[in-house]
Amino acid sequence: MEGESSSSSSSWRSRSMVSVKQVFPSGSESELLRIENVALWLMNYEDFPVADVIRAGKFSLRVVVQSISPILISLCVVGDLQWPITKDAPVLRVGCRSFAFAMPGLLYGVQFPESCCLEQLQVLASLFEKFAHFEDHSMIATDLMTGIEFSVPDFHPRFWAVSQPKIQRITVPQLNRIGTMVGKASTFLEGMNEGLMKVTRMSGVAKLITKGVLVGALNQDHIDIFDTRPRPDESKDPNSSRAFPTIFMFSDVVEAVEVTGIFFSGNILSMPECHPTWNPVQGVKLWNINKKGLMLVLHALTSSAAIYNGDVEDMAAGKSSGENMVNLDAMEEDGMGEEAVIEEGGKDDMEDEDQARMLNVIKFPIMKGTD
Repeated sequence: MEGESSSSSSSWRSRSMVSVKQVFPSGSESELLRIENVALWLMNYEDFPVADVIRAGKFSLRVVVQSISPILISLCVVGDLQWPITKDAPVLRVGCRSFAFAMPGLLYGVQFPESCCLEQLQVLASLFEKFAHFEDHSMIATDLMTGIEFSVPDFHPRFWAVSQPKIQRITVPQLNRIGTMVGKASTFLEGMNEGLMKVTRMSGVAKLITKGVLVGALNQDHIDIFDTRPRPDESKDPNSSRAFPTIFMFSDVVEAVEVTGIFFSGNILSMPECHPTWNPVQGVKLWNINKKGLMLVLHALTSSAAIYNGDVEDMAAGKSSGENMVNLDAMEEDGMGEEAVIEEGGKDDMEDEDQARMLNVIKFPIMKGTD
């Protein structure tokens, strides 16, 4: 039996701990863990929470490291959708095989199959501890710190519907502390942030930023690094020289996409006034893009009108991905920097005057300290 157990453990490690590494001009991407037959749920932040499976398939956890700067990005992927994990966005283990991911305006649940062994999930939890703001609420029926019960079995039909209010009681205060508005974007207009559209935009933005890091389009000229560690030089962590992204790196760009959609529609006056704040978490080396980086990303994003007006029904059916909603190739054109190429059929390149007007409209934490 011991030999069989050892063989089984070795087998899942060979399938799951893949450590596949791809090398690019300015960095590398490593797939650290892979698990099959996983369900990705989307939970709404509205008055009547609804949980739906939006993807099912292979789950992977990937880490992108840039060679020309100290920045890294950690990502979760299910099927064709991906999202970032960061040191300032909560990741909770809420059941033996269930994890929740809270971001500004988005709340995901990931459920791993019964065929997935507990050792795999323990490895996953250790990776979340390394790359995310991770808390394990699965081991006791009532969490001693919060008094919140997660007592519904993982595969109960209403697991996520029952668990969502409890998840929000933990994650909402954490997100509020870093300065985000939970549920709706700070630039929210009625009908602007449909859940599936925002999911796809987040996936597309994550893919574009990742590509920009790997090909060197996003470099040290486009980022700001904030080190909130008390004595960074004394850290024994081998990753101490690396900077983790803030969740605002991604969520603010998603909001910028939504705002530019309003901008191009000529409906600027309908936008509410925004006074954002960003309170960086302590004890972490963080990175964020600056104005120059934001304009580079927006140039690439505006080359595809689909990211503004995607077909939500196709997204629900899994027919549309962030990959084909943004101009990823624009990041690899010659003369990268500010002049991302606009493909035929996309929006016209913005004039300098338009850029200036739009920067006055978009007031995000992403801009803080970069004037």
